[in-house]
Amino acid sequence: MPKIEKPFKFEAPLEEEKEEKLTPIEIKKDKVIVMGVEIPRNPEPGPRTPKVEKFRNFVDDEFSLELLQKIAKGVSLGVPTLLEGEQGIGKSYTIEYLASLANQEVYRMSLNGQVDTTDLIGKWVPRSKSLADLIWSKIKKGDLTPESKAILERKKKIEAGEEEIEIPAKSGLLTKEEMMQIALNEGIEVSESEWLW
Repeated sequence: MPKIEKPFKFEAPLEEEKEEKLTPIEIKKDKVIVMGVEIPRNPEPGPRTPKVEKFRNFVDDEFSLELLQKIAKGVSLGVPTLLEGEQGIGKSYTIEYLASLANQEVYRMSLNGQVDTTDLIGKWVPRSKSLADLIWSKIKKGDLTPESKAILERKKKIEAGEEEIEIPAKSGLLTKEEMMQIALNEGIEVSESEWLW
């Protein structure tokens, strides 16, 4: 029986495709890049910016990076982003982490069945009725320090549309920070824990 030789097979070495490695998180002076999504970065953190130290143990595994990227996409597009999932999987923590990277402030509010309109428009009052009455009587009389008057003037300008802020005006009501500052300016001692929402 004749021996059949196999035809010679020539195989050229294939150039290996070089997979472009994507750096998960890049922090630049004016922006943060998360999995290819750029968001603006403030030069300095604000008073409500989460502290970087809180995130020393952040694990950039596949789940966390995908969640971080989803949030960054929403921020870059300026659209609300719905995050769903079980309690404790890191939704809020990841938002705070991204805010920390970008030196952005975080305003946190849980929206559940117990939320009413005062929760949404930001009404803060001292727990003590006598302290609340004292502060409001000073405001109504206009018997205020120049610093407190400046807070009220700015609030009026915001409501009149003469000055813009990043969050909507609070329908004529003062925020907790504004009320605390007015109380401090007026020499009225109210600890942070004595304010009711």
